[in-house]
Amino acid sequence: MHTEHMITICDIIDELLNLKVVSEENVINILNKIYVCRMLKEEDRNLKPKKHRTTDLKYVIEDVYDKCGIELIKDYFH
Repeated sequence: MHTEHMITICDIIDELLNLKVVSEENVINILNKIYVCRMLKEEDRNLKPKKHRTTDLKYVIEDVYDKCGIELIKDYFH
């Protein structure tokens, strides 16, 4: 098994560095975009792109995971 950051840490860091106004609320809003999932190592090898996706979870699910044939159990997402 492999633990995957759905929103890549690189993208989270980029969004934090690009904040125009650094406030607790703005930082928390970005950090709340961190999601992880568990997948088979074979699924991880087929996952593309690995970096620089987006911080939009809906886009990542539909245009990254679904296109790679990775089925997510969406009951865990709010």
